Amino acid sequence: MIAYPRVSRRMQAFLIDGILLSSGVAVTLIVASALGIQGIKAVSLAGLAVFLLEPALVSFTGATIGHHLLGLCVVNKSTLKNITIFPAIVRFIVKFTLGLPSIIPIFTTRQYQAIHDLLVGSIVILNHPETFQTYEVLGERDTEQLGYSYPPKIRRAIMTFLYNLALFFILEFVLELFLSEKCAVYNQCRGPETVVAYCLTLLWIAGVFATAILCWRGLLLGCRRTLDKN
Repeated sequence: MIAYPRVSRRMQAFLIDGILLSSGVAVTLIVASALGIQGIKAVSLAGLAVFLLEPALVSFTGATIGHHLLGLCVVNKSTLKNITIFPAIVRFIVKFTLGLPSIIPIFTTRQYQAIHDLLVGSIVILNHPETFQTYEVLGERDTEQLGYSYPPKIRRAIMTFLYNLALFFILEFVLELFLSEKCAVYNQCRGPETVVAYCLTLLWIAGVFATAILCWRGLLLGCRRTLDKN
């Protein structure tokens, strides 16, 4: 049986990798500057550091440093072997570009896949599940409850997008209503405005996660599940 990690363990690995990547880029640029390397050459060296720390490690060793430290590995969901270098690069670019929202599908998909996993057909699993406590080891998720009929996945995905689009416009309206132009547009917030902006950002993130999960479970208008009559 394939054993999947809890989301909290993946988030810890994500944070470790983020710190290591930032540090790696900073150190590379400092060393390059000390050696008199500047401009595009310095940027290329920083890009090489990122490549070695993320997609290259995932492809050749099956995990990033954060994954290794926390007992995780990234594999192709069909073969359960390391993904090749091109999917590893695509996976990293999507994860880096989308940031936190990329993990939303982890809470709804059967194999706990993030967006960057779904795009390249990868899954994150426990490397040696027998060494973990029972509560750390997860099996495949039952995404649809017995006794109910669910709307097609494409409909649920579209409704998730529409709900999040609505959340975005609501947030923009609230920002303009409660914050000054300097804070809302140019991010130059001071005093109470900083607190308001921070709270609104947290509410938006929570709303994005909540709508995605509720839509996928068929609990929101437009994509509700129906009780089977049989």
